[in-house]
Order: sequence, then structure tokens, then C-alpha cells
Amino acid sequence: MLDKMKILEVIDASQESCPAPLIQTKTYYEKAEAGTSFKIILGNEISALNVERFLKQNKCDYELIKESETRYLLYTDVVKAEKNLESVNTVKEPSLLYYIAAASVGFGDCELGSALLPKLIANIKNLDLMPKTLVFINTGVRALAENKEMQKDVQDLIDNGIKMFYCGACAIHFDVVDEIKIGTVSNLHEIMTLLGEHDRVVRP
Repeated sequence: MLDKMKILEVIDASQESCPAPLIQTKTYYEKAEAGTSFKIILGNEISALNVERFLKQNKCDYELIKESETRYLLYTDVVKAEKNLESVNTVKEPSLLYYIAAASVGFGDCELGSALLPKLIANIKNLDLMPKTLVFINTGVRALAENKEMQKDVQDLIDNGIKMFYCGACAIHFDVVDEIKIGTVSNLHEIMTLLGEHDRVVRP
């Protein structure tokens, strides 16, 4: 159980837009000593979810309090796990990422491209070389939110082990946060990290 009396630092990211709250949290976490605690103030649910997932990944004990739609408080400790040298030196298997950055496929006729995108997503399961990750950003997020059949096809891919992330800031911009029921809400920092981690990135 967190002892809020031990909080040493307060990070006020309530006025920051994605991915700044996550980066501020990550920066402080990396320099903080293990066993200390800190508090993060966030301005929206997407930022809270992104920071919460970072804390989970680092096995931190935390408490999330929603005070209002525009104020979230996260109390957390600092855990520093020792790196596993064996896993660091392990050669990664080749990996493929599909980067869906628009509501249509290709260039030229946007109406045709918009009709092709759901078909492209539905056909992924038939490929010999399957992607390990799907990333939706910009109008790709809006297209996903507006097409329930495409969401079902993406969920099938998730059920078969493919990871799917979508840009939380994009979902807020297009006002479709509540329309996307699948995958993992993400941020520019994580998306850029994913692009660098994969051996091949395909943008249809």
C-alpha cells in the first residue's frame, strides 16, 4: 500500500499534451532512487492511461485517482529492476510493423483508398509473413473508429497474438476516444520507439 506521506516530488503535467506527460514521468523515474515515491498530475484520461501503463511495465505500486474529466492524480513508488544480461544479449527475431497513418491506402483517389483500407486489414490474416505489430495514427485512427467491421478484423488479429496500438492524441483530436474498443492507447514517444524496434515498417 502506498504511503502518500512519503511523496518526495510532484510532477504537474496537467497542462501538457501527449506525449509530454509520459516523457516527464519517464525522465523523473529514470533519475529517481528506488524506494522513493512521487505524484503525477495529469489533464486527461489518455495521458493517465499512458503513464499508468508505463508504471505497470516497470512493476511500480501506484494509485490512480480521477478527480474530474480534466484532473487525474497518480501516486507511485519507484522500482528499479536489475537488467537481465542474458535477455539483453539475445538476438531478436525479425519483426514487421504495419503503420496505418491515413484513412486510405496509397495515393491518388481518396475514395478508392478509403474502400481499400478495410480490405487490406481483413487480408492481413492471409499473409505468409504476418506483422507483429499494428500502429494506427492520424486519420488512420479515425477510420478505425468509424468502421466497426474493421475493428472486428483487428480484434481477430489481436486474438492471434498481433499487438495493436493507436495514437491517443489523435483519438482526442478526432473526438473518437469512446469509439475505439480494442487495442492499446499509445503516444508519440512509444510509437517512435516501436518504429525503431522493428526490422521492417510497412506503410500501405
